[in-house]
Amino acid sequence: MQLTPPTEWTHLATHQDLANLETRLGARMDGLEADLRASEARLIGELHRPLRLQTIWLIGAIFTLAALILTAAKYL
Repeated sequence: MQLTPPTEWTHLATHQDLANLETRLGARMDGLEADLRASEARLIGELHRPLRLQTIWLIGAIFTLAALILTAAKYL
C-alpha cells in the first residue's frame, strides 16, 4: 500500500461504484444516441422536399438547354 496516495479509504472507488458509473454512463449514452438518431431523421425529412424540387428544376433546365442547342444547331 506504499504506492497509493495518502488519502482516506472512503475516497477510493469500489467495484460497485464503478459498476454504478458504468450503468449511468451507458444510460446516458443510450439517450444521446436516441437523440442523435431523432435529429438525423428530422434532418433527412427536412431535406427531402427541397432536394426533390431542386432535382426536378435541374432536369427541366437540362432538357430546355438541350432543346435550345438542338434548335440552334438545326438552323446553323
